[in-house]
Amino acid sequence: MFKFLKVIFGIIIFLIIIAIAFVVTLVVINWNNKPKKKEMTTTNKISDLTSLTVNVDVKDAYVTVKKSSTDYVNVKYYACKTRTFDINEEVDTFGNSTLTIKGYQTGKWYNRIFFTLNTTKVYGVTIEVPDDVNVSVKTDNGNVRFEEVYLSYAFADVNNGAVLFKKSNASVCSFSTVNGNVEVDSSNVATFYSRSKKGRIVLENLVALMTIDAATDNGKIILSNSYATGNITLHSGKGTIKGTIRLLSDAYYKITTKAVNGKSNLENTTTGVAELNVTTDNGDIELKLNKVLG
Repeated sequence: MFKFLKVIFGIIIFLIIIAIAFVVTLVVINWNNKPKKKEMTTTNKISDLTSLTVNVDVKDAYVTVKKSSTDYVNVKYYACKTRTFDINEEVDTFGNSTLTIKGYQTGKWYNRIFFTLNTTKVYGVTIEVPDDVNVSVKTDNGNVRFEEVYLSYAFADVNNGAVLFKKSNASVCSFSTVNGNVEVDSSNVATFYSRSKKGRIVLENLVALMTIDAATDNGKIILSNSYATGNITLHSGKGTIKGTIRLLSDAYYKITTKAVNGKSNLENTTTGVAELNVTTDNGDIELKLNKVLG
């Protein structure tokens, strides 16, 4: 019996040594793919164009959109043996330019095992854009952050990640996430549209000159000192809607609320030229309305 246990113990030790050697080998292989920094700049100035659209389609990327200090669009990223980028620009006959940034994964399966060791470098993409351009970002397993930019159109479609829009302006915002949050802070827009599945929508100090339309499944909608001069539509499938909304006056909005399997602290009113429509299927509505004017 003792000899049998000794053999079993020896086999276990041997397997542990093999496993450690395998992991060390993968780490060494991955370490050899340390990233090298690359910068790329477009050839056209914004003043030479009628309009500029920047499309970013990168998986596993933390994309940051910032204001450019020049009239150029600057693209900064890190790349390694397992990661490549294609950057193409097309200009039509009307002077409308479309800049497409697409990322590809070219490494072997063992490179992906330890990608978290250098995620912030290998998978980071920074886009610096001038004012009044259209920016569209699509990514899986990454975040999209807009920081102090002034855009005509801001679009983000994120799977397993978040969208952050902070201290920025845009004529139109359209954000969609799956398994991630949408967070807006201290920003001005004309129209705000957002959809989130299994994530929260947080609107803090958002001013919409026209409308706010936000909906989430399996998540909360949280507002703080946000308002719109036009319609406000909020819906939560399985979560609460709470916070504060600033209204132009008590009589400016037609208020409609409905909580199917929950409660609402707001009473429906029929006067007003704009609509405040707040609904939830399986949650509570807890909103405080503050007057801005009137």
